[in-house]
Amino acid sequence: MDETTKSELEKILHKFEDKAKIRSKKDAQKNQEEERYRMGFSRVVKEVIRPTMEEIETFIKKQGHECHIIESDAGIMMDIIPASIFDVCYGYLL
Repeated sequence: MDETTKSELEKILHKFEDKAKIRSKKDAQKNQEEERYRMGFSRVVKEVIRPTMEEIETFIKKQGHECHIIESDAGIMMDIIPASIFDVCYGYLL
């Protein structure tokens, strides 16, 4: 291989390596940001959202309705079934 070809090939390979390093750093930063978000969201669910939902759940159940908190890795939600619907669906309506 002549020196010119060798030099051009080295430039191309260095450029590729530089881009790969930049991409790797960006991926690592993105992963760190996603992990910070997950940890922050988990904390907010545990300290704010879930306790508030539990208070609402207690209130709703005292009013005679069904209510359930459903939590997963993807999020948290509340399932509310009005008493009239619950009674009809489960045969409690007289």
